[in-house]
Amino acid sequence: MLLTAINYQSSLIYLFTFFLSAIFFISIWLCFLNLLGLEVSSSVSGSCYAGDASPYNLTFRRESKSPFGLCVGETKQNLFSVEFTNQGSHEFTLMLPPGKRGRYVLPRLRLESRFPFGFIVAWTWLKIDAELIVYPKPVFGARRVSGYTGSNIDFAQQQGDELTDIKSYQPSDPGSRILWKKLAAKDELVVRHFDEVSYDPSWLRWGDYEASNVEDKLSHLCFDVCRLSANNDLFGLDIPGKHIPPDCGENHRNQCLMALALYNLVN
Repeated sequence: MLLTAINYQSSLIYLFTFFLSAIFFISIWLCFLNLLGLEVSSSVSGSCYAGDASPYNLTFRRESKSPFGLCVGETKQNLFSVEFTNQGSHEFTLMLPPGKRGRYVLPRLRLESRFPFGFIVAWTWLKIDAELIVYPKPVFGARRVSGYTGSNIDFAQQQGDELTDIKSYQPSDPGSRILWKKLAAKDELVVRHFDEVSYDPSWLRWGDYEASNVEDKLSHLCFDVCRLSANNDLFGLDIPGKHIPPDCGENHRNQCLMALALYNLVN
């Protein structure tokens, strides 16, 4: 266009050429200013289950006006737009392809802007400590309950006398505990004594699951942890290398799921 303007000595073409050149150089400056002063950090650690999209929680902060046309992603080809909803800071969750159970740290983050006209791209690679915990996928599995409590008396009665202590009948003992076979054989009224048994079926133990595969067992344990937590039941977790006493609540649930996610892993 400049050569054309020189050749034809056209003021209109000169004007248009210089106008486009000014826009080009202004775009460079505005694109740079759009990222100037932007702070990127990781917020709380994210979590998900194996097979689900991996959420990394990020915080974008800028003291001056919010940036425009901001895109972030793990790769250049897979970018997500960040739209600031309030002045100063913005929480953003970066969803990446699912991974196996364990602890992951976002390897690097591509940050780019094409503001204002899309002619210029300002970009950079960032290394931040955005962490993610991937829990085992919760899958229902058969569980062998090897003991009993007061709510599992019927189950305990099927196990044989070797699992219980025997004591003489007292008027306060329920009739369901009476050993009628002993009464018929020896004319002796005795009952099973449950108070000495310390086993609680709410304990989630590694050996109580029939699955032979490690990942399957972890999935079954994860399912029961989520189920008991949803019902606000008291339960404990006992797996090789980790013993978590019975408790309830969100913190206890997260502690158990963390133990399952990092089971037998170096990280």
